[in-house]
Amino acid sequence: MSSNAEVPRPRVEQNFDVNTTPVSNPRELESVYANNAAVMQMPHDFRIVFSEVVSDGPANEPHVELRASIAMSPTMLKGLHQAIGATLSNFETQQGEIKWPPQQPKIG
Repeated sequence: MSSNAEVPRPRVEQNFDVNTTPVSNPRELESVYANNAAVMQMPHDFRIVFSEVVSDGPANEPHVELRASIAMSPTMLKGLHQAIGATLSNFETQQGEIKWPPQQPKIG
């Protein structure tokens, strides 16, 4: 056997439909609302930090409250990017273009 011989690798297939596969929630995770997100690049992964900018309290000063932080591999982020792009495109086809950046309401 030559040292340059290719070692056969098992082929990994997804034999399920992610749209119909049952979903469980054993940790009882809750849905959260976010109106702000930041994406950070690390040497081996990416992190998306979701937060909410809120104005409450007596001074009504805006502040940021962390809602979730999710780390994922570059491959997973690429797949998420494609899925979000396709979903957004479908939404805009049905509902019309989303204006970006959003217009800030005028106060006063």
